[in-house]
Amino acid sequence: MGKYRFALGLYSVRKSLAEDMAGTLKKVAAMGYEGVEFFGGFTHEAATVRKALTEAGLELAGWHTQWAQVQPDKIFETLAYFKAIGNKNVIIPGLPAGMLATREACIDTAKKFNVIA
Repeated sequence: MGKYRFALGLYSVRKSLAEDMAGTLKKVAAMGYEGVEFFGGFTHEAATVRKALTEAGLELAGWHTQWAQVQPDKIFETLAYFKAIGNKNVIIPGLPAGMLATREACIDTAKKFNVIA
């Protein structure tokens, strides 16, 4: 294999994924992708996701995670799920309005990320 490895953001196949996760992952692997990146909430049990990834021969490149899922009331549940599926890359693709609006807001947001980390 070359020096570059490719993963597919599963949002691009979200309709197929919702209908048949395991089958969609196998099709993604057949296209030549080595990994995938999930998104959003947890719609399947962790064991089901882990099994589907293994059966498709895909690695988990990361998960686009909603800001709400890393807040104090949800973070331990989120981390337990990610640990169960083997996810090491938590991507926060967007933040609530105002979190980057000013210098002070950016500093406060950075402090929040430090606490989460």
